[in-house]
Amino acid sequence: MKIVKFKPLFVATGLAMGLALSASAFALPQFQVDPDSNAATLNSFYATSINGGSSERLTINAGGVGVGSLSTNFGYMDFSGFTNGGPLGLPLGTVPAITSGLGVTHGLYLTFNLVATLASGTVGTIGSTYNLSSLNFSVWQDTDFANAATRTLFSAATLGSEASISQNAGDTLFGSGSLVVGLAGIDPLGGAFLNSTTSYANTAAGDLYFVDPDPFYTLAFNAFNNTSQGVAINGTHVAISAVGAVDFNQVPEPATLALLGMGLIGMGVSLRKRKSA
Repeated sequence: MKIVKFKPLFVATGLAMGLALSASAFALPQFQVDPDSNAATLNSFYATSINGGSSERLTINAGGVGVGSLSTNFGYMDFSGFTNGGPLGLPLGTVPAITSGLGVTHGLYLTFNLVATLASGTVGTIGSTYNLSSLNFSVWQDTDFANAATRTLFSAATLGSEASISQNAGDTLFGSGSLVVGLAGIDPLGGAFLNSTTSYANTAAGDLYFVDPDPFYTLAFNAFNNTSQGVAINGTHVAISAVGAVDFNQVPEPATLALLGMGLIGMGVSLRKRKSA
């Protein structure tokens, strides 16, 4: 393997400039869904994102002044619908449930775990921000959704208990991924945000549901946001309920590339300081 040496500060600066030029031209890529995973029924539709509500309880790992992290072993996002931003397929905007089948014939959800390392502020308090250091997730289909007796059930996190799901033994794994880059925080209004790019790969079952492009997108962009409600803090835990969306791509989105660019710039500055010390 050939190792190429470079000067991080100059590479990062060039990357950041390129991002500024390309961000305005970015549009969400489309994908095609076959809701019953059966090509013969000719009922597929186009979408650009999947929307839903998420819940998680984070443990505050203090670690001293100016350091620490938030972590959870389990969180979920229960998808409620698809959005189509075009150009292909009608209607544009919210895809009707009668078309998508989501919440009618089947359910779709995401489970995850994560660790967020403090970047600024005091860990577990309003106004603190974090760099994601790990994030792993899986996408599942609830094939028994139409049967109320066996439908997968979701229990939101509280300060006293983690988020949980039940009656999911027969659910089908559609895909999974892990962290590329991401940021999170508790905003000054008492809300919360998490924005990340992860790798993504379908299972064989996922390829029958997410049918185009083929092969499918290799990255997922996750955005969970709650502006002022649904966040509780007690000094040891943070419980968050938020709304969000997931979309897919084969190259990082401008916001993600900007995070990478800022990280490289920081790395370059750090190396320069080390050399001058």
